[in-house]
Amino acid sequence: MALTEEQKTDLYKLGVGIYDAAIGTVYGVFLGGLLESGRSVGQLYESLSREQSFVAQSPGFAAAATSTQFSTAFVDHATGDTLSAQNRDWAIDFLAGLLDGGMSRGAVMHLAIDALDAVPHDNANFGNAAAQFDNKVEVARY
Repeated sequence: MALTEEQKTDLYKLGVGIYDAAIGTVYGVFLGGLLESGRSVGQLYESLSREQSFVAQSPGFAAAATSTQFSTAFVDHATGDTLSAQNRDWAIDFLAGLLDGGMSRGAVMHLAIDALDAVPHDNANFGNAAAQFDNKVEVARY
């Protein structure tokens, strides 16, 4: 069974959102196989949120990091320098609040990446970050 276009897009978004890179053939085949075997995209985020390949990217991704440390590292990782200080702080506080409320790191990353992907590029607050993210996803396709 081949992956649907939606599943492929989800994998590109996951790779760019978590690793800031295309997932590559080996990871793509492996993760695609997991989707084909019945795993959900959310389950992939959960698994990868604990993988050394993700955690090693930033001290903020370590298991011992606080919700704010994790959220700061993730927002900076996902958006680079595209946000104003006010919007960056809002995003960090929002994600940290979700984590403090019991949402898992994988679920928070999945939600944040899907939300960023849905932002129109002309949005005054997050449009630049969305445009950068969408461009990286498009490049990852090739």
